[in-house]
Amino acid sequence: MQIPISSCRISAITLLALAIIATLGALSLQSRDTPFGVVTHAGEITAPQTVIAAVNTAPIADPIAIPQSQQGDRLNFFRDQRFNDQSGEYPALRLYQESARLKAIADANAVARNQRAAGDIVGWTNIGPGNIGGRTRGIIIDPTSTSTMYAVGVTGGIWKSLNAGADWFPTGDGMENLTFSALVMDPNDPLTLYAGGGEGVFPGSAARGAGIFKTTDGAQTWTLLTTSSNLTFVNKMVISPSDSNRIYAGARTGVWRSDDAGATWQVYLRNQAYLPGGSSAAAGATSLGCLDLAIRTDTGVGADTLFASFGSFQSDGVYRSQDGGA
Repeated sequence: MQIPISSCRISAITLLALAIIATLGALSLQSRDTPFGVVTHAGEITAPQTVIAAVNTAPIADPIAIPQSQQGDRLNFFRDQRFNDQSGEYPALRLYQESARLKAIADANAVARNQRAAGDIVGWTNIGPGNIGGRTRGIIIDPTSTSTMYAVGVTGGIWKSLNAGADWFPTGDGMENLTFSALVMDPNDPLTLYAGGGEGVFPGSAARGAGIFKTTDGAQTWTLLTTSSNLTFVNKMVISPSDSNRIYAGARTGVWRSDDAGATWQVYLRNQAYLPGGSSAAAGATSLGCLDLAIRTDTGVGADTLFASFGSFQSDGVYRSQDGGA
């Protein structure tokens, strides 16, 4: 059988092309060094065996119209943070070791988080509620039943838990306003609580409340104390340990007091920025007024000792009263 010469020439060329392709493929499968280690033919990266020489620092094309000199400066700065100043080489082995060290630290921290002892103040767990708006500004635990908890949130309303925070449910969603920052429980009656409306810790975008609300049935129902309707930014509330009818509210306008369980209110330390005049006033005239209140519980029956903190973005001071604010 005779084979045309032209057919033989085509077959030889085809074989030569296949041989070149095979050679290139074999070369591509060889192990090669990278800044992260040695890449084997299987694609696995091992620990660095060599130090990789510095790459070409010529500026690369940039779709943004940046002068060529600035492109080079930027790339050089990026390189200089990573390369050895003396040898100009990439410290691959050091980076590999540092990465392993950081991973070991992260693993140790994860183990430590799971081994903290009960009661350790460092070990905190988020127990909710997680579906309320704003910030949780106040929380109360019933001292007679520690599984019962109450929380108030800015624009989130008042929430209650009966199983130590595992589950939460809202209370009083039909209230006139759902913005709260202050919450206090009657020390002699855990079913009676007061919630102060508003958030007054920011001068600009503060959330306005509707006043002070009260419950006497463990948050099943809430009632707005109408005489407190002008207290729209209540930051903190405390109750006298010797008289449950005596309640104090730290608000933007000053420190207020009720002697009849919230039926009526009177200002005892005014913020001159909102209530100018009068003999009892804070030294400054700040935009936020009273941000915090504390009451001593170890003084026994008699006049209350109070501490009130005024000022935030403007300086004012801390005030003390040993006669219940009078």
